[in-house]
Amino acid sequence: MIGKLKGIIDSYGEDSVILDVGGVGYLVHCSGRTLQELPGTGQPATLAIETYVREDQIKLFGFLTDVEREWFRLQTVRLSHRCRARVVPPAADCAGGRRQGRPLGARHAQTGRARIGYCHA
Repeated sequence: MIGKLKGIIDSYGEDSVILDVGGVGYLVHCSGRTLQELPGTGQPATLAIETYVREDQIKLFGFLTDVEREWFRLQTVRLSHRCRARVVPPAADCAGGRRQGRPLGARHAQTGRARIGYCHA
């Protein structure tokens, strides 16, 4: 994981900056406020980095301080837990003769929502 980048600002995009670190240009996505506070093209800059890895992409998010990066981490963790709570039913919800680890594809008896995930009962 990349935690910090220190280099020269090569160029700006709409929501990103390319930071040249030893001849390698890193595309770093930043908030509008962060982009406004960065120095101009050709000037040195340091960004705290949060690396976001998915199956199909790797994204770098840049922040001026470690505190901003921690807030971002807290928000992304909170969102992932909230989404998981809606998608995967609780253990008591999937009991009833199903084997552990078996995919759920039926609808919930009370809410009618599709069960997506695995039974952990």
